[in-house]
Amino acid sequence: MSNVIEISHLIKKFSRPEILALDDISLSLEKGRVIGLIGPDGSGKTTLIRIMIGLLKPSSGKISVLQLSPEKQTKLLHQKIGYMPQKFGLYEDLTVLENMNLYADLQGLSEECKKTQFEKMLKFTGLAPYVHRLAGRLSGGMKQKLGLGCALFGSPQVLFLDEPSVGVDPISRRELMKMIYDLKADGITVIWSTSYLDEAENFDDVILLNEGKVIFYGHPQKLTSIVKNRVFLTGDASKSPRAVLRELIKSNAPLSDGVISGKNVRLVLRKNQQIHEVKLSPANPRFEDAVIDILGGMNMQVSAIADQIQTDYSGESVICADNLTKKYGDFTAANHISFNIKKGEIFGLLGPNGA
Repeated sequence: MSNVIEISHLIKKFSRPEILALDDISLSLEKGRVIGLIGPDGSGKTTLIRIMIGLLKPSSGKISVLQLSPEKQTKLLHQKIGYMPQKFGLYEDLTVLENMNLYADLQGLSEECKKTQFEKMLKFTGLAPYVHRLAGRLSGGMKQKLGLGCALFGSPQVLFLDEPSVGVDPISRRELMKMIYDLKADGITVIWSTSYLDEAENFDDVILLNEGKVIFYGHPQKLTSIVKNRVFLTGDASKSPRAVLRELIKSNAPLSDGVISGKNVRLVLRKNQQIHEVKLSPANPRFEDAVIDILGGMNMQVSAIADQIQTDYSGESVICADNLTKKYGDFTAANHISFNIKKGEIFGLLGPNGA
């Protein structure tokens, strides 16, 4: 397979104060793959994407995208790539159709080509019933589909997506993922930056950045394998999972990570370490376990704030909703909802955008 992006010893510095955003990065990215760009906040994901598409200049090093220099051949490169920025990049006071026309004109599409690509894009995104709706009145998922559709005008060979699923409900996230793999089937290479590790687990390859350095590049399962035989579940019927985890932390157990998982506690042990304080049941390692571990693990300390809070489990309700209804004109946003939230509870509100 040919490579669509070649990066050699790439460095990017920002001044005032001086920050080394990218630190000696070298990568070769293959054609026709979905490549995830992951890492904690401030790791350099957005900076790397902006250099790839010519919005930022590197401080030193070499980079080519489709055998073009993003720095010196920016205009020609932009005719061959698509870009969806981190924040909603369309005009909220224009309709779906008006945004489509604007972005098609920016790509220099003829009227005949616009008609063909509009039909294809609306079918692909499912936005045909909403072409006259203002973009600002679309749900989060619909906005991202519109942004993705507009980024595809001009039939790009490489598509850059900077955290396209942030704030999007799980159903819409799955739809976006399906759309991306449909594009892959057409030979398009996709660079997808994300903070959702369950998303990244489905990519062909992942690039893990931390403090401007590449910590890992390869298939997600290869990274997951580094915590093989180190992930366990534990629990105690006489104690809450939170109490079990707190006791393990106070005992200085060699944990890379520990989280509540239903009635159990999910533990990732540090390499070549064991614990004997509790009974352990082996669990299948997850991609997230490996990412946390390779980044050094969590700071497993008891919260000083939590220690000072006296939790009241008296059962008294602090929020009560009785037959709650809210309408906007003819639209019913909340339909006869009743619930109680008691002291000491963590209460989750779940649902797709617009629920």
